[in-house]
Amino acid sequence: MGHSYISDSGGGRNFKPVPAGLHQARCDMVVSIGEQETPWGAKPKHVLRFQLPSVRVDYEKDGQQVNAPAIVYQTYTSSLHEKSGLRKALESWRGKKFTGDELQKFDLATVLGKACQLQIIHIEKVDRRGQPKTYANINAILPAGDSPPALEGETLLYDPIDAPENRDKLPQWLKDKLNVGANDMMLEAETAGIYQRMDDATREPGSDDDKPMFEDDEIPF
Repeated sequence: MGHSYISDSGGGRNFKPVPAGLHQARCDMVVSIGEQETPWGAKPKHVLRFQLPSVRVDYEKDGQQVNAPAIVYQTYTSSLHEKSGLRKALESWRGKKFTGDELQKFDLATVLGKACQLQIIHIEKVDRRGQPKTYANINAILPAGDSPPALEGETLLYDPIDAPENRDKLPQWLKDKLNVGANDMMLEAETAGIYQRMDDATREPGSDDDKPMFEDDEIPF
């Protein structure tokens, strides 16, 4: 499957946003997009994609009508520093804090295919064309419920070192993102949020608890 190690040191067309609330989901894509420019300098980033099987979308692909799970994307700085958003999200998801050893070298690819619950909230923003839009944002990633849905389709890992062969399988907007230069601040600002897509051509931006929520052999990753 390849590896995507991290450590503690370190708009398209109109769309209908995923309904606000708590949704069962599975992570089906982990993509390393490399260093991206931010207001605080260049930072390495990862994109996680989640499918929500209970929320269905219909679209046309290769001349065929497709019914598939709605999809949301989240971009994170590739760090497990104690203040990082990714660390908070993963610890909330797994229901347990990372050990010191895990923080030294955690393989982010292990979340592929894992079930969770996503707390979706709606945020009103003005897009880059000056039009008001409602975006579905992931407010929290929580442990899976009692009956998590089955994964639909296959998982996908892209890493330029460990899994470069999967580049061609990425949605076009992610391929384009891999080529974005450090000075393209507009696109970087867009990718700081969440993306929901109806097909590969469509994209739109968009407290830790010490008590484990699982027994050790039930922790999802």
